[in-house]
Amino acid sequence: MIGNQMIATTIYMPRDLYAQVGKAARKQGQPKARIIRDLVADGLTKQRRDPDATRKFVSALKSMQFRGGVRDAAKRHDHYTWD
Repeated sequence: MIGNQMIATTIYMPRDLYAQVGKAARKQGQPKARIIRDLVADGLTKQRRDPDATRKFVSALKSMQFRGGVRDAAKRHDHYTWD
């Protein structure tokens, strides 16, 4: 559903987190993109309630020490975004 004022974007996440998103999508009968949008919206709502939420979130991301990733993301971004 690219229409309806949706903007396509790319995010990177660890495989285990991606698997959890897939599991939630199957359980709820929703696309992964919908699950991610809902989770982002929920997170932003919590951030408004908790001024330190951004700092906590960034700290949690830093602790994950993301490394690696796919090397063909520029060429196959649609595959990684919409599958």
